[in-house]
Amino acid sequence: MTMKSEYERFALGMRYSHAALLRNLDRFASLAEESPRSGHEELAAFVGLFVEFLDVHHRGEDDFFFPALRKHSPGRSTDGAHLEQWSREHRDVAAASAELASASARLARGDGQARREIVRRSLELKEFLRPHLRAEEEILEPRHLAEMLPEVELAQVSRASARANRSRGLRMAMFLVHSLDADEQTALFGEQPWFFRKLLVGIIGRRRMVRFRPLVYAPEIAL
Repeated sequence: MTMKSEYERFALGMRYSHAALLRNLDRFASLAEESPRSGHEELAAFVGLFVEFLDVHHRGEDDFFFPALRKHSPGRSTDGAHLEQWSREHRDVAAASAELASASARLARGDGQARREIVRRSLELKEFLRPHLRAEEEILEPRHLAEMLPEVELAQVSRASARANRSRGLRMAMFLVHSLDADEQTALFGEQPWFFRKLLVGIIGRRRMVRFRPLVYAPEIAL
């Protein structure tokens, strides 16, 4: 099996993270419209996990990846304009995400009416995110990334971002795993060491996600 380049890994991880965001917003809207299967608290906590994943994803871009891309693309006015636009949009996304988090907090306190608010906020956030995510994927594809940033520095930035979120790493990885189909899980995580796939994800992570099993997009782990 041919190992992926850093550019390919970055683009694949970004694309699947984006898919996880959109899929779960659809999932929230569907779950919130149904009669509760696991109670208000479980759905509220699951929405909270999404909000955390979105925050980690965008902080990784704003604090690590975008600054590195700016440093190596000072003469690329178009690339610079895209980065500035995406950073502005991240602030708008954060505000919309905070509204979704507020609705989920109300649900956790037993306010059943907050379910309708979760439906509305989820669909609004999805419609806002869709063009933003599509633009990032179209521009930050492997060939263009190779023109913007040396591969060794992309690897360094990826490690720095992972270190900054080490305390939340397994939780975020499990949210992502359960947001992907079996083939997608293998494509993204198949090159990871046995220790990560079988022990951290397959045993420890699986146990921690038990409460969310009825709610997740993909209950089964294929790693």
